[in-house]
Amino acid sequence: MARELITIGPDASLGEALHLLKSHRIRRLLVVEDEALLGVLTPQDVERAMPAALDPTASEEQRQQAGQVPVRAMMTPSPISVSPEDPLEHVAAIMRRNKIGGLPVTQRGRLVGIITESNLLGALMEMLGAEATEAIRINVSLPRSAEALFDFLDLLREFDVDPLSLVQHCNACHDQRQLTLRVAGGRSEELLEELANSGIRLNRVLRPGMPN
Repeated sequence: MARELITIGPDASLGEALHLLKSHRIRRLLVVEDEALLGVLTPQDVERAMPAALDPTASEEQRQQAGQVPVRAMMTPSPISVSPEDPLEHVAAIMRRNKIGGLPVTQRGRLVGIITESNLLGALMEMLGAEATEAIRINVSLPRSAEALFDFLDLLREFDVDPLSLVQHCNACHDQRQLTLRVAGGRSEELLEELANSGIRLNRVLRPGMPN
């Protein structure tokens, strides 16, 4: 999550809010009073309340009048929030279900951060080892049994291969376990040859430099 926050008070004007939204190029402004989260304001909220401020044909006086509306009049009060301890998949589910691109993070009533789609994407890339440019990406299918999984992991150890990430696909067939992993080091090429000869279904191999 991001801890450096751009916030505004509830009694500030929409003109001030618009300036912050534009100057920081952000899509949501957190409304805070005494460290407590009161609401969220978006560019759409501002546009709905003060169209004259965004109209290039409006006079300066009209723009100033439109900008004097207080933030509390147009913010979304008591927005959905999450805690720092919430699992990422829980946060992602809330964002998807409510069709929102960011969630305030609160702890004991205090605003402590915000988590956005970009933060979630970064966390996903880290979990998948996507930044490991020298790793080999392998997708395999195994029989859905603990023994088959342990045999596969034993192969990684036998060839001294480092699994940088390992993900199981939850929508795989009932009798198959589909895994995607990134491996590096050791005898990776020999491992691939052994997998092909062992009866394990090798669905796809993506080597460094190959197009996705």
